[in-house]
Amino acid sequence: MERHEEAIRCYDRLLQIDPKHVYGWYNRGLCLDRLGRCDEAIRCYDESLRLDPRHHAALNNKGLAFHSLGRDEDALRCYDQALRIDPQRVSTWHNKGVSLANLHRLQEALCCFDKALEVDQQHLPSWSQKGSTLGTLGRYEEALYCFDRCLQIDPGRKEDWAHNALALISLNRPGDAIFCCRAGLVVDAHDESDGVLWGTKALAEASLGQHEQAAESMRKCAEIAPSQAREIARLQHFPGLER
Repeated sequence: MERHEEAIRCYDRLLQIDPKHVYGWYNRGLCLDRLGRCDEAIRCYDESLRLDPRHHAALNNKGLAFHSLGRDEDALRCYDQALRIDPQRVSTWHNKGVSLANLHRLQEALCCFDKALEVDQQHLPSWSQKGSTLGTLGRYEEALYCFDRCLQIDPGRKEDWAHNALALISLNRPGDAIFCCRAGLVVDAHDESDGVLWGTKALAEASLGQHEQAAESMRKCAEIAPSQAREIARLQHFPGLER
């Protein structure tokens, strides 16, 4: 945080000398973004765009700042402007898809993730978001394919092992879901994703009547990710699970 604050002071000095420095405004906006000061960041991106209306990165990051503020309609307008400048920019198609999904415009979101993947078939975030969107639509087999693609590209993505397991539970394949959770848990990095995997494993074990194992998995979930454990504890029904 201190380094971002220091960088902002440097950009302030630069902009005092040259107030028309496009990247001075743009980079100042990035630093403010990192500090969660999104409204101020947007004003910096606007200054950058006033000086260079075709500054694709400023439009994209302005959209991200609006998204962070929960203003996805405004974000979409930024992404659309950016894509008119550069229709091959993977990150912008992806970001547009995320905002559309937030607005429950899921079919349109899928089209955006597909556009991103047309340009870069290895773009992990788009495979993962496409899978999550398909899962929301109940298209679990297609979602599994997306998460499998993620894991082929990067087997260390714990969140995609968890997503895969949830899709398998929805398809009434709890045994396969447990296998996915175990595979994700052997990945070296330890973070809150472990809690999600333990919680998902508990759901699968409960559906198989393995109540002792499910209770132990939930205990481990609660140790790592208490909020995730509370959410699972409140869960009355999950597609593919008995009440």
